[in-house]
Amino acid sequence: MRDRLAHNQGVPCSGEHVRRIPNIFLVGAMKSFTTSVAASFQYHPDTFLPAIKEPNFFATDLFQDTDPILRWTQHGFANISRTRPLSRYLSLYRKAPVAAKYLVDASTSYLYSHEAARNIHFFNSDAKIIILLRDPVLRAWSEYKMNQAIGLETETFRSAIDRELDQLSRRRLNPYKRYVRAGLYAEQVERYLGRFSPENTLLCVVDAPEQNMYSIMALISTFLNLPSSKPLRAFNVNAAQAPPNMALNTFLYFTGIRGLIRNLTPHRMRDSVKQLYYRTESSTPAEADKAYLSAVFETSNRRLETLTGLDLSHWS
Repeated sequence: MRDRLAHNQGVPCSGEHVRRIPNIFLVGAMKSFTTSVAASFQYHPDTFLPAIKEPNFFATDLFQDTDPILRWTQHGFANISRTRPLSRYLSLYRKAPVAAKYLVDASTSYLYSHEAARNIHFFNSDAKIIILLRDPVLRAWSEYKMNQAIGLETETFRSAIDRELDQLSRRRLNPYKRYVRAGLYAEQVERYLGRFSPENTLLCVVDAPEQNMYSIMALISTFLNLPSSKPLRAFNVNAAQAPPNMALNTFLYFTGIRGLIRNLTPHRMRDSVKQLYYRTESSTPAEADKAYLSAVFETSNRRLETLTGLDLSHWS
């Protein structure tokens, strides 16, 4: 691992002096309100979130397609890439204010990546890790609807699940359709609990009956020892959305026009523009599909309960 990171990618060893490096890793799971939590980091004076929210630098086992057409279509289409090399990754944090106590990397790929936990620990063993978990069935549905909206997914939900299960059995994975594997939390969480100390690790179940965005932000504020006079604000952004015209939305993604519009829109106006274009997506998977996928996740969920002491009965 030292050969792979320290030599090939230039990641400094833990303890090697680097003036400003990320020390908070919001590692997922994807589609589990991570964007809302990241927004709170963006606006708090003690925290800094770079312009690229998900650099994915430490997910060295993901996003490695060599085919240039596949990289252009699927990487660009899904707005997914891995920032590299190390110098470019660290440059994301050069604009961090001196007053910012925490520098944040909010890459959701780090949870389901097999190598990220090890790489992050090698990079900064004192980093704080924040893991957000959501009912894996609803998480899968949310990712499916997102992929459907941007044209990455054309199959039915059940067919997409069956296809991925077949790929998992053959170890031929699609890096952009992670309905099942991104929800197998037990092994993913264990990788972090095995490397980072309990006082530096926070695990939040965002859809627990007693939770809401305010309570989640209060938990994170306490975890980071932020002053009670200025806790992290609660945001609710990136809610499930559906475009008015799927074909038009696919065209905007493929041509890059959507990204151009996004880049030309002032940051504080983006949510308002999205509200004008998208409608709220409130659909849920069919009961038969929910039951089918729940059975897929059952073993992992029970193992996660044993590992963490969490009560996840509301996921059943």
